[in-house]
Amino acid sequence: MRTSLLSRSVIAVATLGIGSVALAAVPASAATASGITRDQVLAAAAGVRSEPVSVEGQYSPSTDRALRVLANRACSIDRDGTQLIIGFLADATDAGASADGVVVTAVIADLAGQSEGYKGCSFGALATTDGAFTLSGSATLGSAAPVALSGDAFATAPVIFNAEGEGAFAPPAFTASGSATRSFDVTTSTKVKDKKTKSEKKAAKTTYAKRLAAAKKSYQKALDKAGKSKSKKAKAKKAYSAKRATARAVYKYAIAGYKIVKKTTQQTETRPFTVSAQAANPDAS
Repeated sequence: MRTSLLSRSVIAVATLGIGSVALAAVPASAATASGITRDQVLAAAAGVRSEPVSVEGQYSPSTDRALRVLANRACSIDRDGTQLIIGFLADATDAGASADGVVVTAVIADLAGQSEGYKGCSFGALATTDGAFTLSGSATLGSAAPVALSGDAFATAPVIFNAEGEGAFAPPAFTASGSATRSFDVTTSTKVKDKKTKSEKKAAKTTYAKRLAAAKKSYQKALDKAGKSKSKKAKAKKAYSAKRATARAVYKYAIAGYKIVKKTTQQTETRPFTVSAQAANPDAS
């Protein structure tokens, strides 16, 4: 278990007795409503995962900041109000999957000194490791009902733990399974018989002759401008050769006994994943 700003003992005291669990009235599309982005999820997950053992029990400033970005949004913390996040319990999913995520419990104190004192706000966040993909499948936080994944970043509705009575505090587990999916276009070219008429071939030859004449005229102008410059003359000749080659290719296709038909179809790439995370119980030694 790792915390931010507070030691393990302080978090344990702060969360001891947080027992009654109530699901906040936040819709399943909390990711969109909260404004959590893919980059924010990935930053928090990477920070939690990479904390060195030497500072276990305390998050670095950068990881603390990344977790606060998520918690302020997912838990609807008013940074100008009386609520203050005093610490975190967090765990990241295993690296290497097509989706990366983190489960977070923010320990919140009320500076106004209301009767409930401390409370915990838990949520899970998930994002695709590749920005071209979107999430599908389902995610579950603790005993809450599974919710459908969508978009390239997702956050569950928060679970709010109110300070009522006594009892050990157990941060909820976060699990998700499904696929990271992307759709892309694939274009194929097929030759189809297309016999040209004499008039079509004649028109193609006339067009070809005009293009050659125009290319030659342009080339001559370029030579006149080049003067004695060998490099400019070489550049003009290269451009002329390219125009002739293009005109020739267009002509040959125009009189060929076939035409090329292009067809675009949409294909889907799917990368399945199953991930989970659970922060350690703060009451555990």
